[in-house]
Amino acid sequence: MKYVASRKATVALLCTWLVGACLVSGSALSDPAGAAASIAEVGAGGGAVTPAPQNSLRFEAEPLIAASVSPQIYAPHFVSGHATESWRYLFSFPNGYVLIAEFRITNRGPGSGTGIAFGTIITPDGRSANLTNSRPRDRWSWQVDDDGIELNIADQSLDIRPPTLTVVVNHGRGSFSIEARSLTDMYRPGRLDYGNGKFYDMTILAPRLEAHGTVQLPGEEEVQLEGGFGIGVHSYSNLNEEEQAISSLRFDTFDDGLQLSIFEIIAPREKDYQRIRLLLLIEENRIAYHSYEHERQYTELHRDPEGSHYPIPQGLIFSDAREGESIEGEATLRQLYRLQPIDLINNMFLRFLLRRFVNPAIYHFAGDYGFRVDLGDGLRSIKGSGVATVHILDDPPTNF
Repeated sequence: MKYVASRKATVALLCTWLVGACLVSGSALSDPAGAAASIAEVGAGGGAVTPAPQNSLRFEAEPLIAASVSPQIYAPHFVSGHATESWRYLFSFPNGYVLIAEFRITNRGPGSGTGIAFGTIITPDGRSANLTNSRPRDRWSWQVDDDGIELNIADQSLDIRPPTLTVVVNHGRGSFSIEARSLTDMYRPGRLDYGNGKFYDMTILAPRLEAHGTVQLPGEEEVQLEGGFGIGVHSYSNLNEEEQAISSLRFDTFDDGLQLSIFEIIAPREKDYQRIRLLLLIEENRIAYHSYEHERQYTELHRDPEGSHYPIPQGLIFSDAREGESIEGEATLRQLYRLQPIDLINNMFLRFLLRRFVNPAIYHFAGDYGFRVDLGDGLRSIKGSGVATVHILDDPPTNF
């Protein structure tokens, strides 16, 4: 059956930009903003995140790993309140292109159910392009059946038919079209219970994808993309993003058939800055290792010299172990670009006013990594390049 989703003003798009969790977007085509511009080194020591209290935030104890789940799990839920729902796909290709597509439903701003499609193109030479379209609920559509779902927002579409999917993003600043196939079972850590009926729910629809397609920027030739890999995540919540997290981290690698993915949320002060974490290791197209207990530390922090003055990580180390198995590694983070959505507002007074309440910043990195892993069959060393996103909504705790 088909549901045609009522009109919202453009301010709804702005509100989502201001507080969107883990959105990775750039402002038109631009040159990379290197981390070398950072100043006022903070350092990695000096304290740790407050230990979790008794009522700690945790994903469900037994995650679901399945070849398929009911489309109703990842079909639009239209949750009431300050809800946001997201379908986010990241693709990395051997020629150096990184593409991100995110389809989002939000109740932020007047009205409810605004559909927003975000696309991001990162070129091999580090330029970035943000491709964003927004439509009120009565001007975008979705369909669900036994095979999957389809979302259509403006000239962007997402068609999920496990194990395949198609993403099409068309915009004046650029376009891309991707066909992909999931190589791995779905992984559903489930729900975080924030209390009082508030929650965050996540399903990794495709922990590892193989992908091909095309990408084109204005005035340039269309580029064929082959041999890429990716990851796709669905999430929804009835919380404001600033109530979910004070910061978040995503780090994904796709090299050598051994993929590492790290997901982290640092909860707000009201939740004692608890760290919610998930580490996945995928080998030979199966989830070979997963943990909610890994350790992670940023190895160096520099203050952002512009706007937010937030501490920006320059690297990270991570580790986890259980009986007979272990993983440890490090990554050097090279900033590709930063985005402070409030800077996109032309009105100086409005920028000043908004910064008194929210001041989100999104940092996107290339991550050159090395890690050692032993899954009970001997120690192996892996090196390569991954993709990281750090999203900060307010001053994080020391050594966040």
